[in-house]
Amino acid sequence: MKIGAIIPAAGASSRMGQDKALLPLAGGTVLKRILDTHRRADIDPILVISGANDEELRRRHPDAILLRNPHPDRGMFSSIQTGALALTDDIDAFFVHPVDIPLVRSKTLLHLKARFTNHKIRCPDAACLLSFVPVHRGRRGHPPLLTRSFVRIIREDAGENGLATVLRGHTIVEVPCDDPGVLIDMNTPEAYRKVCERLEAVDCERISQERQTSSACLLTPDS
Repeated sequence: MKIGAIIPAAGASSRMGQDKALLPLAGGTVLKRILDTHRRADIDPILVISGANDEELRRRHPDAILLRNPHPDRGMFSSIQTGALALTDDIDAFFVHPVDIPLVRSKTLLHLKARFTNHKIRCPDAACLLSFVPVHRGRRGHPPLLTRSFVRIIREDAGENGLATVLRGHTIVEVPCDDPGVLIDMNTPEAYRKVCERLEAVDCERISQERQTSSACLLTPDS
């Protein structure tokens, strides 16, 4: 099963005021965090779509596969089209993961992959047009996992109404997940600050739990 990803990162980030992909996060950049999340879920290929930031993205992420969108001014869908044009015929499905959704967990991607795999076993028809969308507390989030039949549709679409409109014309499979990160976007400085605070709180909780576990082990007498 070959599952890839398209990461649109060519936007001007006008509301943020600086390139979202290159913002520092968790000891790296926002883009690096998303790349690492997909790599841990064995997603391949991971196609990062760049724009005017292409040179800097390449310098900061030399191990990433970068494709330059020739028309980033046409919006995110044009970046998704750039990625779709590069996907090979042997792809089974692919994620579309906007760069401003940095907190999705790798286990969520694995969960979506499993749902797709189970469906493919029951319905191996390559022409199926399905999107598997993570849902947290009743709300749909990102990233959707699209079956390969969407590649042709995305390539040929005029792109006037965006990906959401394309998906609404076909079956959407809602996949419940315990991951608030699928709903957390980062389009403004205030939203970015909250993302950083959320990560810091998670890291503090993890360190505390590790210390408690370590202390418990030290207090446990040898058998």
